Formats: sequence, structure tokens, C-alpha cells
Amino acid sequence: MVRITLAEIDYIIETLSGGEKETFHIFQGIYQGKKYLAAVVSEGSVILEGEEVLHLKEKAVAVYVKQRTILERVADFLKSENVYLEKTDAVPKGRERDLLRFLIN
Repeated sequence: MVRITLAEIDYIIETLSGGEKETFHIFQGIYQGKKYLAAVVSEGSVILEGEEVLHLKEKAVAVYVKQRTILERVADFLKSENVYLEKTDAVPKGRERDLLRFLIN
């Protein structure tokens, strides 16, 4: 069993079952408008835990979990990987509010 805390980071969970691939995007613990605290992967099942329990997938043959950090999201926004080297200096002057809006929404 693997338990993943879903705070502050975006996760992409991909499951493979019977040749069918499903992708679930979890944005800082929010999935389909509801807040979840953790994802549990156990014996082919993927479960989200929070105020309620949601079974995302059962009988999965493979489960892949990818995480997207803030830096990756900023690089997507800027369409540039300079953020990994320059950090805050990579954000052009005047685009700070746009970036903040992108990260919050």
C-alpha cells in the first residue's frame, strides 16, 4: 500500500487495465470540485480519501503517479525552462500578476 499526501502539488494518476488507460488530474488535492487529503494505491485500487472516500479505479494492472511542482507549472506558463536556472528572474516584468492568476486558478 502506498499513501500519497495531496497538498500543494498537482498529481496526474494514470491507470492501465485491460489495455485501457485512464488519466486522473488532481490539482492541489481537488478532484471534480471536492477536496481530498490523500491518494491510496493498494492491490490495483486507487482511492482518494478526504471528507468522503472515492474509488477512482479498481483492478488496475499498473498505476503511474506523476507530480507537477510549482516550477513545472511556471515553466509551462512561461513556455520556457529558464525558470529552473533563473528562478524568479525568469518571469518577465509586468507578467507577475498573470503568473499568479495562472497558479491560483
